[in-house]
Amino acid sequence: MYKQREHVECAFDVLKNPLESDKTYLSFVALYNYYALMNRLREKELLKKVSVRELLLQFSKVYVVTDGRREIISEVPKKVEDLAEKIGVDISTTDQRAVK
Repeated sequence: MYKQREHVECAFDVLKNPLESDKTYLSFVALYNYYALMNRLREKELLKKVSVRELLLQFSKVYVVTDGRREIISEVPKKVEDLAEKIGVDISTTDQRAVK
């Protein structure tokens, strides 16, 4: 039980600290998202190669820039493209959507 508790606390810290959140409900949202990402990595058999923290770090390099009328996705690094393809996430560098 103690070892499981350590995993839960680590999961809270991985997402809560970057959110700079001291709100309890955000902690639970962070925990839910952490395990959703972990399960996706596990499904794709990538969990031994990529941690949730590494996945978030890599995806944090991609930005959406808005000029008021449209959104443009920044350049997507090759490593992010590869990870997105492996986990089944569509990141389109040519996606330029109108802002509503």
